[in-house]
Formats: sequence, C-alpha cells, structure tokens
Amino acid sequence: MVGSEVVLHNVIACVCWVRSEATSIRENAATERTRQPVRYVQ
Repeated sequence: MVGSEVVLHNVIACVCWVRSEATSIRENAATERTRQPVRYVQ
C-alpha cells in the first residue's frame, strides 16, 4: 500500500513539473517570437 502511494505521488509530481515546464517553454517561445520576428520568417 505504501509503495503505490509513493508511485502515485511521483506521478502527480511529474505531471505538475511537465505542465509547468510546458507553460514556461510556451511563454519563452512567445516572447522570442515577439522580440525577433524576422528569425522565424524564412
């Protein structure tokens, strides 16, 4: 029972981390696009 609780906690922590990482990557991409629009137009 304790082992499955640890696994569940790790899965929740991983999901939260992935979500925050994806959000920050999206924000960084958005700021990069607004700062340097010429680079992405080829």
